[in-house]
Amino acid sequence: MPSAWARFWVTLGPEIDRKEGLVLVSRSRDGALITSALKDYGLTPVAGSSSRGGREAARRMLHGLRAGSVAVMVPDGPRGPRRVFSEGAIRLATIARVPIVPCGAYAIPSRRLSSWDRMIFPLPFARCTAVVGMPVVPDGGEPSILAHELAASLNTTMDEAVVRCTAGRAP
Repeated sequence: MPSAWARFWVTLGPEIDRKEGLVLVSRSRDGALITSALKDYGLTPVAGSSSRGGREAARRMLHGLRAGSVAVMVPDGPRGPRRVFSEGAIRLATIARVPIVPCGAYAIPSRRLSSWDRMIFPLPFARCTAVVGMPVVPDGGEPSILAHELAASLNTTMDEAVVRCTAGRAP
């Protein structure tokens, strides 16, 4: 059962056209924890990665995109390197003919993991800021070039989220 907080965020009101949100998660213990949290927020987890179940997950994501869903993918893949776009997300967006929208987020107070991705976990009552970048429509060009452009855009949104979240706070 979703918490009252989760129900608050999921309830958007009748004037907002809500689309299904598909979120790619790994088939690991960490993925299972994320899956549990996503369901509380009304999001649909799709299990798979480049190393396990990726083809099936990509098919499911493509089917959802073509049906009008929104797909959420962490762009740096299951092993990194951090903030470097894998070409899988670009290929999927190209095939589905949908834009890629870089998003960044930050929270204070939070704890940062010492893992390769340096993931942060917001602490209770944290101030959270999310920044949405400009959509990029893959034009069928070289995926590696677009990956570099998207990584730069992602870094910009991440940096802006940190600045906005920490504005007015003592260091």
